[in-house]
Order: sequence, then C-alpha cells, then structure tokens
Amino acid sequence: MKICRIMTKIFLVVVVSFVGSIQWSYDVIAAQSQPEIHGVAWSNDATKVAVGYSDGSIKIFDSVTMQVLHTLQEGTRPVTSLAWKPDGSQLLSGGYDGVAWVWDTSSGQLLATLPNISLEAVMEVTWSLDGNQILTWGFDRSQNLLIWDVQTFNLVSTLDRAGDAVQ
Repeated sequence: MKICRIMTKIFLVVVVSFVGSIQWSYDVIAAQSQPEIHGVAWSNDATKVAVGYSDGSIKIFDSVTMQVLHTLQEGTRPVTSLAWKPDGSQLLSGGYDGVAWVWDTSSGQLLATLPNISLEAVMEVTWSLDGNQILTWGFDRSQNLLIWDVQTFNLVSTLDRAGDAVQ
C-alpha cells in the first residue's frame, strides 16, 4: 500500500493505491470543520482516517463514506502527531498541550493520558510494531525520547537525543 500525503493550509489530498485509487480533497474534510488541519493518519487497514486540527480536536472518518465516526477532544492546542495502533483498536495523539492521549477507536473514549512529555509540544508519537509500547518525543531543551508500556501506560525508559538511557 502506498500512501501519499500533501498538506497545506488550503489543500489536502490523500491518495491510496490499491487495485485502483481513492482520492480525498480538502473540500470534503474542510466542509465539516473550520479549524486548520495539523495532522493526518490513515489506519493500517485503510478503512479510517484520523485528522487532527488546530483547536485540539480530532475527527475519525470512514474512508469510504467520508462520514465522521468520532470527534475526539481533550486538548485545546493544535494536534501535531497521530498514530494508529497496528491492530487499529487505538489512536495515539500528541500536540502543543505537552501530553499525549490514547483513544479507543471503536468507542471514541479516552483510555489514557501520557503526562509531562514536553514543556512545549509533543512533536511525534508512534507505536511499536507489536503494539506493546509507545514512543513519544517532545520539543523542549532535553528532546528526550520516552518509551511507555501500553498495558499500564507507565513510562518504561527515557532515551536522550544521542540514544543513551537516561537515569
């Protein structure tokens, strides 16, 4: 599966190549929201798209019908990063609030808040391939990488920007 994302403040096109292709235009998504788009992520099975906005909200769209399945709201500042758990059951989000959130994608319920990742912004969130750990990176002086356990949502380890463990 090849995913191509092009995003600006006035235009968004998401193209996925299967046997044919599916193309979304910003007009479809923007018609349902006034805030600016700050992040997008396609689910691994390509049935859903998560879109993060400047007001801290996230919408999960059905990729075929373009209907909003869930609107998620926990933060108030822009969403910077979105990542689907490999099995599609959870969505991870980060933003300028300095924390990351873990969402249940079937119910839209907040499962966990990963606190104090950054004094400024969570710039990147991602899942391990087995879905058992979460990696977050915040933009501040330390720029540490934080690894979290998914079962407990506890911090497991911290790596500095050189990749060395922080005690």
